[in-house]
Amino acid sequence: MKEFDVWNEQKKILNGMKKRVLFKEGEIWWCAVGMNVGGETYGKGTRFGRPVIIFKRLSPDMCIVIPTTTKPKNGSWFHYLFVRGIHRWAMMSQMKSISANRLFSKESRISIDQFVQLKKSVASLLGLSEYGHRT
Repeated sequence: MKEFDVWNEQKKILNGMKKRVLFKEGEIWWCAVGMNVGGETYGKGTRFGRPVIIFKRLSPDMCIVIPTTTKPKNGSWFHYLFVRGIHRWAMMSQMKSISANRLFSKESRISIDQFVQLKKSVASLLGLSEYGHRT
């Protein structure tokens, strides 16, 4: 049974927070992803958390993230990463913009090379060339 009511209470707390989180592209953070619908990725535990990669900083308070999993995945919408001895798969199809209030603990950072490869995988998934035009 999904805990939508519990997540809704957690969202109210997150929405009321007045904190400044310093985050950068390529970092992996624990994020309150929440309890989501159907096949959407959700978080676990009391904070409904899941590690995410900061993909794009939009402002000091907003960013686009890509949730990760440690369960092996195949398919064009998953991108493999090896970070600090941990095998991860970036779930590119689950990319979303979030408030920085959802970020609660910095875990690590992916290498510049891995981040460049992730960007190429996202561009390919979205049907974009390296110049940002539709193919």
